Amino acid sequence: MPAAYRSIYVTFEANTQKLGTALKNIDSEATSVSQNLKEVNKGLKLDPQNTELLAKKFATLSDGIYNAEKRLKMLRKARSQAEAQLGGLDKTS
Repeated sequence: MPAAYRSIYVTFEANTQKLGTALKNIDSEATSVSQNLKEVNKGLKLDPQNTELLAKKFATLSDGIYNAEKRLKMLRKARSQAEAQLGGLDKTS
């Protein structure tokens, strides 16, 4: 005799607007950093010993690292909040 299966559907709604906006801001900063780095690299091709450009490249790369860290922290925080909201739900089923 076939076993009867029952399904339970659960819908989760979350307001991700703040997270999405914050991530878009970080992404636009990352794009700006990338463009600045391209400009600095062009200048360094012409004058590889230019210490001002080397300092600007270092600062630009530091900005990129900062933005990546900020994005990672934000995503980790969102994940931990989502996990806290899910609470004791069985994630395997």
